[in-house]
Amino acid sequence: MIKKEHIESKKHHTSLCNPYFWIIIVLFLVVIILHYPHLHLIPVKIEINSYLGLERHALERILLLIPISLASYIFGLRGGVISLFTALIIMIPRVVALSTHKKDASFETVLTIAIGLLINWWLLSRRKEIDLREQALTKLEEKKHELHKMGKRFQEIFEKAYDAIWIQNESGHIISANLATALLTGYTLQELNNSNISRFLKPEAIQKAQDLEIKLINGINVHQPYELEIKKRNGEEAILMITTSLLGNETTPVFLKIARDITDEKKMQAHLRLYADQIHTAYEEERKRIARELHDDTIQTLVSISRSLDNYITKLDCKEKKISEPLDNINNSIDDALIRIRRFVHDLRPPTLEYLGLIPALRELVHEARDQSTIEINLSFTTTQFPFTREQELLIYRIIQEALSNIRKHSHATKADISLLAKGKEIMVEVKDDGQGFEIINGPMFLEKGKLGLMGMKERSHLLGGTLDISSKPGKGTTITLHL
Repeated sequence: MIKKEHIESKKHHTSLCNPYFWIIIVLFLVVIILHYPHLHLIPVKIEINSYLGLERHALERILLLIPISLASYIFGLRGGVISLFTALIIMIPRVVALSTHKKDASFETVLTIAIGLLINWWLLSRRKEIDLREQALTKLEEKKHELHKMGKRFQEIFEKAYDAIWIQNESGHIISANLATALLTGYTLQELNNSNISRFLKPEAIQKAQDLEIKLINGINVHQPYELEIKKRNGEEAILMITTSLLGNETTPVFLKIARDITDEKKMQAHLRLYADQIHTAYEEERKRIARELHDDTIQTLVSISRSLDNYITKLDCKEKKISEPLDNINNSIDDALIRIRRFVHDLRPPTLEYLGLIPALRELVHEARDQSTIEINLSFTTTQFPFTREQELLIYRIIQEALSNIRKHSHATKADISLLAKGKEIMVEVKDDGQGFEIINGPMFLEKGKLGLMGMKERSHLLGGTLDISSKPGKGTTITLHL
């Protein structure tokens, strides 16, 4: 409360120090002198109305609008109301006691007060409008300042970014580029700015980029990032991973390019693929060697033992039945072992695949899977002549073999479909079941969850130069799709 009183007293003190306050007081005093000349407030008698040919004191009432307007303009609504009240006090005595034309004087007084109110209202509206305009201008300046700061910040990010960034128009003319672009291409910023991307992009790369830019202009979704090859100033070639963003509109399109050199990564991937291919080749060769040794050594030895037992059993007399029955059991166990070993040898290196090709080997694989389970397995293909090499056929066979093994062991499925589809240059291999499915886990979590078979399938798809998509949900089955 004391603080509020202190603020009010401070306002009053400020008003008293304002020279316009005293000017308004003087104007009111002048009007009072003119309005009441008979009071002899000054030694000289002034009759302005008589000079102008007026019989009543209408002019003085009009003159009161001057201090009213000035007070409203300088001190706002409060000053205007106080000045109106002051003017009313000045005019009331003449209207009531001195005027000989009371109706006219009353009308002029009311009219003066009404005009004063209108002036106050207009000045108040004008002041609010000015305040709003000033606030808008202040906010605009603040926004301009913020935009300027953001612009400087983005410019700094643009210039200091690790990735190469440049802005170009539809014709490939570079509008601006950062230092990373200069370091990547080998050209200076002065050489890059106002030059064309054809300086470092190959013709086929330019065509690929232009096709993507046209799609962006037409609002078509595109797959990004994408790869482009460039030729540096020193003649070296590099592979870039690029993303393109459309700036502006369809009439004046501008494109923002963000690029990163992935040449070393691509070389590393190629080396890893080569190593994986060599490991797979060695792995298959080892499987082939083991299968051959099992067939040529172990199986032959077991067959020889089985025949020897047969010969020995046939030579025994009927009286020696106690000896022959155990020997028959041993011989049967040897025959069962031979069946299992032959199946194992077949899985290690299917002779049908090696001598007849992929489709007959898959037919045999499906036939064996049907015999070993109650699952209904269907095989379909659009052609029997797929353009695969022996190594590719083996990789595809292993993927399908692993998929069928997983279906038999884990899916609890009642039906599975295997299809090989050729569409132009693209080939799709799909294995689908109606089993219990599982939750997809990306990355190394496959290993932690024991999904080594699926990881092996993915690695084989990479060796084929394709992609393997695994789609599965609990209770919805599993679909494995190989795209080549």
